[in-house]
Amino acid sequence: MAEVVLDHDEGPDGLCWCGETIPCRTWRKLDEANKGIHRQVEKWSSWSDQRLEEYLYGERRALNDVIEEDEPADDSADADEVGA
Repeated sequence: MAEVVLDHDEGPDGLCWCGETIPCRTWRKLDEANKGIHRQVEKWSSWSDQRLEEYLYGERRALNDVIEEDEPADDSADADEVGA
């Protein structure tokens, strides 16, 4: 998601690369959907391309950084609820 949003940056004409005024619809939708992720992506937008690539795709990230929010807290509880 970060790659998609970060491609929507100000171009040389002062508009987003998609042609809309800044902030474009992509940035506004992210803010509406999840303000926390929006703030994080804003932070990443100030990073150099190299730093961002290392953070998002580096070996350290793949091996050590697990985003626990993506995993259910207890799979067995979900299974019990579905069967009930």
